[in-house]
Amino acid sequence: MIPKTRTYSIGYIIDCKNVKKEGDGERAAADGLAQIREKEYMAALVNAGVPMEKIVRLGISLQGKKVTVRRE
Repeated sequence: MIPKTRTYSIGYIIDCKNVKKEGDGERAAADGLAQIREKEYMAALVNAGVPMEKIVRLGISLQGKKVTVRRE
């Protein structure tokens, strides 16, 4: 989602994965970050004026009440 105002100091890209098996949380979070890179989700934010160094990428895996977050 990109706001209508055109002054951006930081941008966030979040990829969430649902995990079924125990112990797959770290791998799923890493897969989320890989998907962000492969699909070039950052391009929309860069085109909107957010500097690359100000884009926070989060891979989140959810397994019941257990949450794993990886950041890039």
